[in-house]
Amino acid sequence: MGVVFRIGSNRVLVWSDDHPPAHVHVSGPDLRMKVLLGQGADDLQVLYAFDGRGRDAPMRAIRPILEAIAEHWEESMAAWSAIHG
Repeated sequence: MGVVFRIGSNRVLVWSDDHPPAHVHVSGPDLRMKVLLGQGADDLQVLYAFDGRGRDAPMRAIRPILEAIAEHWEESMAAWSAIHG
């Protein structure tokens, strides 16, 4: 697994033993997310987002993470491609 970047206490990761389509995982003490990278920074799709207790995460927690992934889209896609081809 490779950390692509961090936002606060959350790590944005690409797992080495994962499967297509291209996506990242977000892991932190109060957030777990999986986000499809799509065709560009404006094509992100949240597959799931849970808080630290396993409940749906609120949009106020999701929004800044999505904005950061959009800002780091090229870096995230490059990490995915480096690991998965």
